[in-house]
Amino acid sequence: MSAEKHHDEEIDEIDHEEHFISQDDILEEVADDGDVPMDEDDEDGDELEESSGPVQNNSVQIFPEHRKSVFAVAGHPTQPLAVTGGEDDLGYIWDITDGEIIVKLTGHTDSVTSIAWSSDGEMVSTGGMDGKIRIWRRVGKENYRNWEFLTELQGPDEVMFIRWHPKGNVLLAGSNDSTVWLWQLPSGNTMQVFAGHSGPVNCGEFTPDGKRIITACADGILIFWDPRSPTPIFKLTPEDGRFDLDDITSLKVNPSSTLAVVGSAAGGVRVVSLNKGEVVATLDEHTAGESIEAVEFVDLPGAGAGAGVAITGATDGKAHIWDLSTMRLRATLEHSDAITKLLTHPAPKGYLVVSASADRTLRTWDARTGTLVREHTGHKAAVLDASLGLEGSVVISAGDDGFALVFTTEAVEEVSASLSNDIDEPPKAKPKATTPLRRSASASLPIRETRTPTRGDIQTVFTLATAKRYLLSRFRLHPNLPARTQTLNESLWIPKWGSPGKEGEVFIFSNGSFVCWGLGEADARRFAAEVIDLVPGIKVAPLADAETEELEFVIDPIENTRLQGDLIILGQMAPLSSAQTSFRNMPPMALPEETLLARYAYSQALSRSTALSALEVSLDEYLTSMAQLPHSLIETGKPGMGRVQLIKKLGELMKFRQGLNLNRENFSDVPDFYWAEPELERMNFYHPHLYRVSFEKTSGYFDSMTDALDVKERTASVNDKITYAAEAQSVLRQLLTESSTHSMELVIIALIAVEVIIAIIRDGPELWEMLVGKEDKRHEKDNLIHN
Repeated sequence: MSAEKHHDEEIDEIDHEEHFISQDDILEEVADDGDVPMDEDDEDGDELEESSGPVQNNSVQIFPEHRKSVFAVAGHPTQPLAVTGGEDDLGYIWDITDGEIIVKLTGHTDSVTSIAWSSDGEMVSTGGMDGKIRIWRRVGKENYRNWEFLTELQGPDEVMFIRWHPKGNVLLAGSNDSTVWLWQLPSGNTMQVFAGHSGPVNCGEFTPDGKRIITACADGILIFWDPRSPTPIFKLTPEDGRFDLDDITSLKVNPSSTLAVVGSAAGGVRVVSLNKGEVVATLDEHTAGESIEAVEFVDLPGAGAGAGVAITGATDGKAHIWDLSTMRLRATLEHSDAITKLLTHPAPKGYLVVSASADRTLRTWDARTGTLVREHTGHKAAVLDASLGLEGSVVISAGDDGFALVFTTEAVEEVSASLSNDIDEPPKAKPKATTPLRRSASASLPIRETRTPTRGDIQTVFTLATAKRYLLSRFRLHPNLPARTQTLNESLWIPKWGSPGKEGEVFIFSNGSFVCWGLGEADARRFAAEVIDLVPGIKVAPLADAETEELEFVIDPIENTRLQGDLIILGQMAPLSSAQTSFRNMPPMALPEETLLARYAYSQALSRSTALSALEVSLDEYLTSMAQLPHSLIETGKPGMGRVQLIKKLGELMKFRQGLNLNRENFSDVPDFYWAEPELERMNFYHPHLYRVSFEKTSGYFDSMTDALDVKERTASVNDKITYAAEAQSVLRQLLTESSTHSMELVIIALIAVEVIIAIIRDGPELWEMLVGKEDKRHEKDNLIHN
C-alpha cells in the first residue's frame, strides 16, 4: 500500500508543479493570427483544480499498476478477473477481488488501446498503436491463474478495435490504414483481409448471431460483410442520401441481428436495416457537432417490439434511450461532461445501464424510468472505458488518472469505511489471493454494502504463524500471563486482550500460530512480542519470516453464522449436540458467547492454513536450492556440489521431514472434537453467485474454511513435493555412497603406494644387491664360456 500511496503523492506533485520555459527553450516565434486554439491544458487545469481535494471513492478495489492513462478494460466472462491496457505499453490480467496481478502482458512498443477476452474466456487479446495484436491463453484447466503467450498477429497499421466472435475463436480487427482483418485462433492464420474503406476503420462488430460483420470508417462508409467473402453484402457512403454521415465513431447491432444503430462525430445517428441495406430512421436529439461515442441495446420487456431499445451516448453529456419500434425518445440520462462508454446488464436485470463519463464518474441507471440507481466515484480524471464483471454485479473502470477501479453496480448505501477510502489511501490487498476464498470474495459485497440496524462494523481476523510449533505447556512460565487465559479444546484461549476499548480475543494453537479476532496486524504482532516471545522455550523452530492470513468478520444476530465470500458472519447457530461443549461461568469476553465455538472452528482452520503456508515456504526453498541438481547430473554426470554440501543438503531434508512429521496432524483429517459436535461441522452454505443462503447444501464451519483456503489441495501438492524431495534424498544418498566408494578406492591405492615406497626404502639395498649380484654372476659365467 505504501508504494501505491507514494505513487499517488507523485501524481499530486506532478499535478501541482509549476513549469516555466527560458529563452533557450524558444525554438521559433510565430505571429499571432487571431485564431486562438482550444487550450487543452487550461481545461485539464480546471479539472485538476476542481479535483485537487480528496475525491470521494466508493470503489471496492483499486488497481494502480499502470501509472499512466488506462485506455481499455474488459471483465472476464465468468471469473473475477479483468484485463487492462494503457499508455505504459502494457496490459495486465488481475484479480478484481483483491487487485493481485495474475500476469503482466508485455511485448507492445506503443500504447495498448484495445483489450478483449474470447467468448469462452480461454484467450485474451491486446491491440496497440504499434499495430501489434498479441494473444495469450490459459494454461491447464485447474484455474485461471496461469497464462502463456500464444502468438502475435501481423497485418494492421495502428489497431483501432478488436472483437472476438460471439461463439468461436475468431478475431476481428480494424486498422488505421483502412483495412479490416480476420484471424482464426489459436493457429493465427489469416482468414480474410477486407478492403473497401478509405479511412481509419474506427468501429466494427460481429452480428450477435455470428453470421455477419459490420464495419465503419472515418470517411463515413458503412460496410456489411459475409466473413467468408471479401466482397461486401452492401455498402453505405455519405453520398447515399439519408445516410450522409461524415465520420462514423460508433455502431451497434440489435440482438436479433436485423438493425444497426450508427453514430457520427457530428452528432448524427442513423438506424440501418441489415436485411435491406438502407436507412430506416434518423435520430436527431444530440447536440449538433457533439460526437456519438457509444451505442448499446438494452433489454426492456414489452418495449421495442422486436426492433429493440437503443441507447446513444455523446460528448454533449447525454445518453438518449430510443424505442426503435416507434423511433421515439423514451428517456435521457445526463452527465456533466462527455459520455465515453455505455454498458447494459445481462438478464435478468437487463434494464440496468451503466454510463461512464469524462466528468470522472460512472452511473448506474434504471432504463425503464431513466432514474439514477447509483453514482460511482473515485477517479481523478476522465473515465476512458468500462466493463461489467461477475455477471453484472460489478463494473470495472479505466481512468485517465492511471487507475482502474471496481464498483458494485446497484448498492445505494455507502460502503463500509474499510472499502470507501480516499483514492490516496487504496485498500490494502489481502496477504494471500490464490484460494477459492479470494476468488469468491465478491460474494461478500451484499453484506458489506448493506447497513442494517442489527449489523455491526466489519472487523479483522488476523492469523500469524511465528514458529513450526508452540509448546503450549510452557505458557505457565510466562512472567505476566494475560488474565483469564484458559484451555479451549486444542487451543489456549484469551477471551479479552488489547488496548482498553479496543479488545479482541486470541486463540493460540500448538502448530506455531495464533488467531486474533477484532485485532489487526499491528495488534497481532504486538501480541507476539508481548506474549508469545516472553515465554521461555515456547517456540520450536522459529520462522525467519512470519506467515499471515487476513480475513474479516461482522456480527449480525439475525443472520445465520456462515462464511460468505471472504467475510465471516457471526450470528445464529443451531443448538449444540453435546453437553461437553456447553460452558458455565464463562469469563467476560470481547465477542458474543453464543458464537464462541464457531470462532474456534474457524480459527482452527485458519491456523492450519497458515501453518501449512510456512511448511510450503520451507519446502519450496529447499526444492529451489536443489533445482540445479537434475540439470547438473544431465550435463556433467556430477551433482555440481562437493561431499560436504551433499551432506548438508541431506541434513536439511531430514530436518524438513522431521518438522513435517511433527506437524502432520495439522493438515490431515477433521479434529476429533468435531465428531462429538457435528453442528460445528455443518453450517449453512452460501453460493457465491446467487447472493442468497441455500439450505440444500451444508458444509462445516471448520470444513468450509478449510475448503475455502484450499487446505486439502495444498496438502496434496505438498505431499507431491515431498515425494520429489524423497527422490532427491535417494539420489543424494546414492551420490554419497558413490563418492564414499570412490574415495575408499583412492585411499586403498594410496595405501598400497605408501606400502611399496616404505618397502623400497627399507629393503632397497638388499634388493639392489640381489638384482645386481645376479647380473654380475651371469656376466662372469658368459666370459668363462667364451674364454
